[in-house]
Amino acid sequence: MTTPASNTNDWTIFSQPTTSATPLGALYFRSSLNGAGYTAPFVLDSDGNVTILGTLFAVNGGAAFGTSATLAASGSLLWGGLSRLRSPANGQVNIFNNASTSGVGVDVTTDAVLKVRTTAQSAYATVDCLGLKASGVAGVTFGPAHPASITIVNGIVTAAS
Repeated sequence: MTTPASNTNDWTIFSQPTTSATPLGALYFRSSLNGAGYTAPFVLDSDGNVTILGTLFAVNGGAAFGTSATLAASGSLLWGGLSRLRSPANGQVNIFNNASTSGVGVDVTTDAVLKVRTTAQSAYATVDCLGLKASGVAGVTFGPAHPASITIVNGIVTAAS
């Protein structure tokens, strides 16, 4: 096991242009530990996109210490090309696949009320939970027809009859 005193650490900050139809550039913050190759844990591009690798606001693998991250109103959080979060309005959050072609909205604009909405936030979405479905259309249901009783154990529906 190495001690902190025996490790070497090097950081560089540099700007790199890109060659494309629209000229772009990026500001890279790179680090190298113990002579290994450089990685770029933080990149800011000329379109205002920020890429952060690893844990946001953490030091030495410890607990996160930041309290918030702020994005532009049209911005979104993207997890390595997998899923994204976007907020179209105060109290509303949309969860999308990477391409933003499918997803669901969450609306908490009314205190103590959680609304599951379409991503347009204009109608209720269908909720599917362990085969019990409730449609976003008034009067339309899926799954067992109007169950007389639902059994919930530790927050999980275990039976409907």
